[in-house]
Amino acid sequence: MKIKKVFSHWIKEENYRLDCPPFVAGAIEAKQRIKELRVKKIPLGNLVSKSFGLYKGKMIKRTFVESTENGVPFLTTSGMLRFDLRAIPNLAKQIAVTDKGCFLREGTILISAAGTIGNMTFVRKDMEGIFACGDILKVIPDIEKVEPGYLYTYLSSKYGLPQVTQGTYGSIVQHLDPKQIIDLSIPVFSKEEERSVAQYMDSAAIGRSKAQTILAECRAILSKEIGFNSSNKEERRLVTTTSSKNLVKRLDSHYYSDSCIRLREVITSNQDKCRKLKDVATVFIPNIFKRQYSIEAKFGVPYITGADVFKISPSSDRYLMHSVVEKNRLKLEKGMILIQEAGQLGGLIGRSVFVGEYLANFSCSNNMIRVVGNEDSDSYYLYSLLSLPEFENLIAAEAAGSSIPHIEENRVKNLDIFWPEKNVRETIAKKVKEAIELIDGAHRNENKAYEYLDNLVVGS
Repeated sequence: MKIKKVFSHWIKEENYRLDCPPFVAGAIEAKQRIKELRVKKIPLGNLVSKSFGLYKGKMIKRTFVESTENGVPFLTTSGMLRFDLRAIPNLAKQIAVTDKGCFLREGTILISAAGTIGNMTFVRKDMEGIFACGDILKVIPDIEKVEPGYLYTYLSSKYGLPQVTQGTYGSIVQHLDPKQIIDLSIPVFSKEEERSVAQYMDSAAIGRSKAQTILAECRAILSKEIGFNSSNKEERRLVTTTSSKNLVKRLDSHYYSDSCIRLREVITSNQDKCRKLKDVATVFIPNIFKRQYSIEAKFGVPYITGADVFKISPSSDRYLMHSVVEKNRLKLEKGMILIQEAGQLGGLIGRSVFVGEYLANFSCSNNMIRVVGNEDSDSYYLYSLLSLPEFENLIAAEAAGSSIPHIEENRVKNLDIFWPEKNVRETIAKKVKEAIELIDGAHRNENKAYEYLDNLVVGS
């Protein structure tokens, strides 16, 4: 429960709003702090493009298709926070073209405007052409008036975010419209200072785009080496058969689907290059534990969930007690691969993420399988392998459970994997390591952008 004293003139200044959020989230204080700055302030509406500058989108019928030939990638308020967007659905092109303002361009600022309000994403080059749904508010800066990187940094900072969420309305499902933020005051510093902030944020976006490109190249090389490309072109059967002796271990039909059977056959077809995952890596799932949080940060480790690790910039204000973290092996370590072990098929289950320097600062849910290669380079190679769509499907197929499917530790340990010659593995590992370093560098640049902005505000 939050308890706070509210002055009567605050209520008057907010047009007599009596709901709590505008007053307890820090919006009033942030607005006052910006008002006191000895610099020019310009309304947000005057800094955006004349064409779709502040735009949500039309209410459309969401008809999805399987391929990008007939569809375009479709971004939701939850999907916009993820770093890896390969798994997002495809909206039918004939529907997408009816709302051209929802197609993303580099430098656009995305704000979740329904449900959880105020989550933000800065559109990178690799996100161009994606269709963002009408629950996402798109802010397109006028580059002649403001640096997109600076505007994003301010809006998502501790000064801008409370003011953005202040305009929220709705009792059941919260909403945010352009008219609620069009008059939001943006402090205008010198061009050099704004550019300095923007350079850090732009560098972060560029680094993440490069990392995505490198990881995609690695997956393409591996897919070709294994032979998945030719396997995917074969016609799929809707009905498959399997020997009755195979049913002793499992009875679920998904495990014996045509696609899963073919993928396993491709992997095991060359025994010289096939290994069990447990032979080349340590695999474990932490204990189920009681979540005991510490009040002070120094007595705990920042805790994130299995959904948080897939975000562009995971963060947490909860600190799991050191004793709980150590007892249950919950601390993330650089070089780990995390695989989602619980959830609905078609969701995050089976998907993986690599722990770099940034993620190594956190503790994480027991619903993430930990995989650590026997050698450092093996972890980088294994991440590229396990993040292939084919392997994600095979890992997800190992799940069992009627309500919330889970994956058992031993089933992952006994997973057949492709294990080529050492020089091939090291070539892939070198590229993946470069991508992970770019991602960690992006986190550092992002933090520098916020620090620079904070110094500007404090010093003005």
